[in-house]
Amino acid sequence: MKIYGEIDRRLGAAVTFDQPADGENYLLVIHPNDAEEWVKEELPERLGDERCRGVLLVKGVPAAGLSSEQVARLKTQYGARFHASACAVGTEHESTRLSGDSEARFRNFFRHARAADDLPDWCILDPRWPDYLLAAYLLAKALASGAGEADVIEGRAADLEPIWQGARREYLLLRGDELPQGRLDRRTARDVVARLGSYLRVVGANED
Repeated sequence: MKIYGEIDRRLGAAVTFDQPADGENYLLVIHPNDAEEWVKEELPERLGDERCRGVLLVKGVPAAGLSSEQVARLKTQYGARFHASACAVGTEHESTRLSGDSEARFRNFFRHARAADDLPDWCILDPRWPDYLLAAYLLAKALASGAGEADVIEGRAADLEPIWQGARREYLLLRGDELPQGRLDRRTARDVVARLGSYLRVVGANED
């Protein structure tokens, strides 16, 4: 499958876009200035071409700035042919620029897409449930509840610290900014639940 891009050079380290060619299936990568306007005005026409096997939106904010509700609606309408990258990708001068794990993830996805005959597997780009984020979210929920489990969790804080640090790394990779909470405890638990829950809803909305 060919890969076409209507985007600046922010993905240049992960993919070389093809020149348009007649008669071949392709994946279209878009950087929309206004994602809401683009999906309303452009997406139906682009997916009206049966050779377009997928449209991927990429921007310097998660899900190209679309809400989890908007992503879920578009997934319902267009199925697996539409995807908004949960990972924020900025330009080379921004903190969200492609590097490290995010660069490897995009490179692996584009390698897969180029070898695919039909719909790409978006899970290669955006795993449905980032393990550390989900684990930290569940721990924070238990801490925030004030139930007996909270005492157990706080008593094992040192053992659970690797989960929290893993969650901080995943959050930075996927969102491009750091969790402001330096540690996970009863005092910070409600804020952590709100932040991680909001992101996990975006991930869930992206499920095919």
